[in-house]
Amino acid sequence: MSKNTSIAFIINVSTQKELKRFMSNNFFLIKKMDDYFKKVYIFNLNNLTFFNKSKNFLINNLNDLHLPKSVNIFYPKDLNEFNKFTKNMKILGINFISTNEFSIIKILLLMKINNIKLIEISNVGNVQISVGNASFHGIYKKYLHKLIVLLSNFSFLPKIEIKFITNFKLHPNNINKSIYQKFFNYFQFSLAKKTVLINSRSYDIFKENTFKKSEKYIVLLEELLNHSGWTRYGRKQFSKNQLKIHYDKLNKKLKYLSLIYKKKIIICLHPDDNIRLKKKYFKSFSVVQYKTREYIYKSFIVLFFESSAIIDAILLNKKILSINSEILDINQKIANHRYVKDLGLTVLDLDKNDKRIKINKKLMLKKYSDFLNKYITPDKSKDLGYKKVIYIIKKLLINEN
Repeated sequence: MSKNTSIAFIINVSTQKELKRFMSNNFFLIKKMDDYFKKVYIFNLNNLTFFNKSKNFLINNLNDLHLPKSVNIFYPKDLNEFNKFTKNMKILGINFISTNEFSIIKILLLMKINNIKLIEISNVGNVQISVGNASFHGIYKKYLHKLIVLLSNFSFLPKIEIKFITNFKLHPNNINKSIYQKFFNYFQFSLAKKTVLINSRSYDIFKENTFKKSEKYIVLLEELLNHSGWTRYGRKQFSKNQLKIHYDKLNKKLKYLSLIYKKKIIICLHPDDNIRLKKKYFKSFSVVQYKTREYIYKSFIVLFFESSAIIDAILLNKKILSINSEILDINQKIANHRYVKDLGLTVLDLDKNDKRIKINKKLMLKKYSDFLNKYITPDKSKDLGYKKVIYIIKKLLINEN
């Protein structure tokens, strides 16, 4: 590799909406890479995965993606187009394709054939919830990951050069790992050659953000109840009647909170959510999408079910209420309870007629501090995570020059 190596974000998305979600989630990192490297690309390799016919979608509005002007999207129709484009290029790939997806096998093979080194950056900083998944899909994904790790260790597939993580529990130096994990760490039987601990993306954005902090609104981080992230555990989607009952109760609680605190309610949607549908559910309130962080900064209280976006509220020492509802399945309740326990949160139960809401902010702030040290700022140097990533990438490029 040389100092002129191009940086390429490796993704596989099949719709404009998925691309927009990727951009929304990773814009900060993309912008920083663009600031420090001459050539930055987004390689959408969806058409190059197994059993996938070419199905290009039109990128209707690049401005809507908020893409830095010098960052280019490359969406090859087939392998020939990919090989022609990348011929004579030096590329370092940042992998954003999950090792639980079968498609990653072909992508890894493609990287190996073209001598494209890969790194991974897992720095969201949210609590990793382990819930039972005995469905065929869950078992398939679990053993697919193990197969990919096995193939990489026998050199059939390339290993990840460096994996940057925020969760110290996943680090090889974590002494609380199981004997099974310690054994594989000792013999470096993993997908990544090296694991580096960094501070989270949320911490970086918090340190560099220009949003003004206020207490103007009560903000709800709306749950995408029928998201595949939950339904993959084997349960059916909630019916229209179940959802109607749930949203009737939720609206009632929100109106009550707005009345007693004299604050306007803002509903912040998940990037995958249907804003037209949610505006029907929340007729009395403002519903926004792709503006979650902005409104958390302006919040008096943040309400949520389970969302990594809550990290911003923790960094800002905002009051937080956890929402419980009988509609939630066991997996959602486990995820919800974990945040309640770790953050000392008050629970707003939609199925109880509680008239008093008591928030123990002193307990919250103590719990927030512990949570930040575990999941958000585990790198005691307090260096910004992205700066550490860029420094190590540049060192890697120099060493391989």
